[in-house]
Amino acid sequence: MAHLEVQPKSRSHWWLWLLIVIVVIVIALFFLNRYYGQNRTVTTTDSSKTVIDSTAGKVGTQK
Repeated sequence: MAHLEVQPKSRSHWWLWLLIVIVVIVIALFFLNRYYGQNRTVTTTDSSKTVIDSTAGKVGTQK
């Protein structure tokens, strides 16, 4: 009978590739958000603030 050596299969590091892909996606999303986030105009209104105009109610008074 022939003597055959059976070597264990070399395992690929799929978890390492998955980790690298996730890190690349996170970095890409960070820079895309940073790039497109600066060009966005955000308009906010606050209805709780009251502005008091000292000239209100003084119609026709000029110096």
